[in-house]
Amino acid sequence: MTSDTDTAALRIVSLNLWGGQALEPLRDFVRQQAPSTDLFCFQEMLNAPELVPLACGFRTTLYRELSAELPDFAGMFDPVITWDQPLDDGRRLPVPFGLATFARQSLPILDRRAAWILDHQDNLDAVPGLHDIVRWLQLTQIAT
Repeated sequence: MTSDTDTAALRIVSLNLWGGQALEPLRDFVRQQAPSTDLFCFQEMLNAPELVPLACGFRTTLYRELSAELPDFAGMFDPVITWDQPLDDGRRLPVPFGLATFARQSLPILDRRAAWILDHQDNLDAVPGLHDIVRWLQLTQIAT
């Protein structure tokens, strides 16, 4: 939190990550914004245990990659949907896709969670066809 004698300001950056398709510009942006940002709210985040190629170009390990860029922040990932990605070796890798927040560790966070808004069917760039999608709202409560 930034403050002067009269006010305190909280800087929040909310960004659709586009699945990390523009990874290097995204990393540069996050590194540039981190010193003056208190809370990042990200959409289209993926959090798989390993990096595997997807036809749409999404980065399956994007959460881990951005966590490394934000060492002074505590991250939280909320999956919206998870699919099993078939791999060349015959395995199926679960790929969670959803929302993430990264809060500056010095913030007095009381609660962080995702709240349900609605369920519907939608397309995903990474997996063809209609899928049951839960739409969530990111909530962060900070002590004042």
